[in-house]
Amino acid sequence: MKYRKLKWLTVLVPIFSLTFASLQLENGSLFFEYFTVFGNWILLTTLALWFINKSTVRSTWDLLFLSSFIFYLFVLHHYVSYIDIGYYFTQEYLGNHHIQFEQINFIPLKTIVHTFTNPVLALVTIIQIVGNILLLTPFSFALLSLNITKSFKKTVIITMFISIGIETIQFIQGFIISGYMFGDGRAVDIDDVILNTLGGLTGAVFYKLYKRFILNNLMKRNQLSHNT
Repeated sequence: MKYRKLKWLTVLVPIFSLTFASLQLENGSLFFEYFTVFGNWILLTTLALWFINKSTVRSTWDLLFLSSFIFYLFVLHHYVSYIDIGYYFTQEYLGNHHIQFEQINFIPLKTIVHTFTNPVLALVTIIQIVGNILLLTPFSFALLSLNITKSFKKTVIITMFISIGIETIQFIQGFIISGYMFGDGRAVDIDDVILNTLGGLTGAVFYKLYKRFILNNLMKRNQLSHNT
């Protein structure tokens, strides 16, 4: 019962996030810059509150892990799905929206195979592939660890749809931005979904190992200490 109430202390993470973002705004910042900060913050805070409500917190460790997970969500959003609302009001609008096909790949494994068959294996592409695998690994681990989801398969499927959602947001943003001066949307790649889903699978496997070799042993020790 105590931790069921204490878990709501993790709302301090969104509050600190808003405070930090507000401090980055300089005196004389445009209204749209404030609108961008608060708009994204409200979106993420709503999502964070949903996760907090769904999570099961039974120990101080779970409380710290939930706090880290909420922080991770804000960082993830900042890098992969942040919506720069002010951009659409400050940049010159040209119209003529178009799909930038050179930045889109719907052929599975095309980018991955090209990366490893290219005569010159660039370090940056390797880092990008590894980064895409690790991107949602903490997400699937947290879903299982905090008891937000209970099924291994369901957790991986949710991770896949989260990845599809990220790519869809980037596709829509790219299409809208193409109508503005200097508009350059981010690349949309089915291989990112494959790698993100692989990362989700990795996180779920890590949780299984963590539960078997660490969590269960801790629970046994706690039971023994209580019995003695």
